[in-house]
Amino acid sequence: MSKSSSFDNILYPIDSKEYLNKSERNIQRVNNKLDDYLKAPNEEHIHDIRTSIRRLRASYQSLPKSIRNKKKIKKFVAKSKELFSINSKVRDYDIIFEMLSEYMSSEKTPKHEQQQLSQSSRAISNLLKSLETVRNRELTESKTLAVELRKLSVPKLGDNNINISEKKLKKRFNNVVGKLANTIEKNYPVVLSSSKRLIELHEMRKDCKKLRYLLELLPIDTNVKNQDKDKVSQLIDELEKVQDMLGTIHDYDTTIAYIKKHVENHSKYRSLDNIVKYVHEDRQKKFEQFIEYCRVDLSNSKDNLFVNIMNIN
Repeated sequence: MSKSSSFDNILYPIDSKEYLNKSERNIQRVNNKLDDYLKAPNEEHIHDIRTSIRRLRASYQSLPKSIRNKKKIKKFVAKSKELFSINSKVRDYDIIFEMLSEYMSSEKTPKHEQQQLSQSSRAISNLLKSLETVRNRELTESKTLAVELRKLSVPKLGDNNINISEKKLKKRFNNVVGKLANTIEKNYPVVLSSSKRLIELHEMRKDCKKLRYLLELLPIDTNVKNQDKDKVSQLIDELEKVQDMLGTIHDYDTTIAYIKKHVENHSKYRSLDNIVKYVHEDRQKKFEQFIEYCRVDLSNSKDNLFVNIMNIN
């Protein structure tokens, strides 16, 4: 890719009033989801609070510096980030627990290797118990952070103390989105080149999410006829597909890394080597599906991901 990127001069259309209204809703959404999370920190509410915090951080990141430096907003976002980080660990433990439980089932294992799996059952059972203990400890800390966040005053973008320059708002938004688009474009071919580029894969997944949530702040074209979607909505759908596929692959990577760590550090888990093999095989299948999807997408000169990003206007 040349030093002068395809996305450096893109100007995304922004309706300042709608943009700020959506940003304020993203702040309030975190506050609302906290109530559900504190009442029942189950898998659904963990997902909801993490997603709401992602949207909050996307809005915050794209606001002018004069607003980002306001004490109330800065503090609220910082505490939200702490809550997000620890809930990410809890979410990873849930994914690992679910996958390990599935691989304990004979349905996931070739018949000629079921006897070997039976020998590993005790090790898997012990690992699941250990996993649950760690998960509960992290969840306890997470709930403490959630209470601390709940006590903070919810920042309002409509406060008299907050002055917003439309020019600076547009400049900041386009700068942040352009950088994300550039990074995705850079990592896309790297990720496609090898199934072992885990860091780039993980970064691209996160960047697709950030870009998607930023694009949700843009105005929707109400002049689109029939059931066709406007360009922004089309791109949001495209990014969601990519991030979902990359997210599934990342879940396998997280599980593989967790099992390998225990196999290497504890002799009682050595029999789980065969489980790593099964997980890796399934991971490879998902990666190949992703590769195929990308090949089709990139071969479509009119509607591929990067053309969509560049043709928002």
